[in-house]
Amino acid sequence: MGKACYGLLENGIRVKKGDEMQKFPIQAVLADDIISVEGGKNLEQLSQARKKDRVFEITNTAIERVPVVKTPLFSDLQNNFLASLHREVLRIAKLENAGKEVALVTTISFGRPIKVLGDEHSVNIEQSSQVNALKMNAYMGELVVAHNHPTTRNFSFSDIGVFVIDEYIATLSVVTNQGQVYVMQKSDDFHYDEARQLINALVDQYELLDYPEDEARQEAAAKEFLKKTRKVGIWYGTSK
Repeated sequence: MGKACYGLLENGIRVKKGDEMQKFPIQAVLADDIISVEGGKNLEQLSQARKKDRVFEITNTAIERVPVVKTPLFSDLQNNFLASLHREVLRIAKLENAGKEVALVTTISFGRPIKVLGDEHSVNIEQSSQVNALKMNAYMGELVVAHNHPTTRNFSFSDIGVFVIDEYIATLSVVTNQGQVYVMQKSDDFHYDEARQLINALVDQYELLDYPEDEARQEAAAKEFLKKTRKVGIWYGTSK
């Protein structure tokens, strides 16, 4: 692939492949590992690939044992609120959404969260008029978004893209249906341009435009990004 040319689009990143500009689709869709792509054939392929993953039933024990992750940008009280948010995500997923994806969106003051229900593989927070209204009344870097992954997966590349691109999201977290927790936070020295460039470089490195249905490539790209979060001013931590 040719050298990447970086540019933000409303629903993705503009990447230069050879002499042509292509759009790598990153929308406000939090997904369990695979980025949604346009085109019925690709979507069908992704759906078949995802069926290979085991979806874990949410137990009351898993909910009760969701741990507190001590993030450096939150106070102890805020970290406890975040853990409570994770437990509420799992409760809603268990009782209202058959264990499928749920997102709760709130602010760093942890007021009443906005609930968004998704499907087995993703949840789209932009489809919520309440979330859009919250953004209109919020400052940049004020939102906290917590969502579950029905499998045991960490952040997907789609999750990472949403987190980097959405200027309102300060904290993004994943709680798996078994209760593991993963958290990303934008620090005071978060470098938006460098983070976006890192995403583009990984799209290029793992040839994600050429193989949009390749789950292993996207998982590898996500793992590589998480190894380099400090370089772009993102704190990343887990409950393990």
